[in-house]
Amino acid sequence: MGFQRIMALHVHDELEYQAYRDAMLPILHFYGGDFGYDFAVSEVLNSKTNSQINRVFTIDFPSEELMNAFLVMSPICL
Repeated sequence: MGFQRIMALHVHDELEYQAYRDAMLPILHFYGGDFGYDFAVSEVLNSKTNSQINRVFTIDFPSEELMNAFLVMSPICL
């Protein structure tokens, strides 16, 4: 059984965001992970934050342990 983490953020610069994804991919792979679903969002109907959201994506892992190790040790937590 795999594990997914859903992420939501506001992308200001598509080129910079793509560079971030490209740089994150080897780190994800190190932990057995990968990008899953990826959505460009035009309208947010309900949110638990005041921050703008225009991108929602998942990161997928083969186990909860690997997902937690990635979340603790990776730059995504910055």
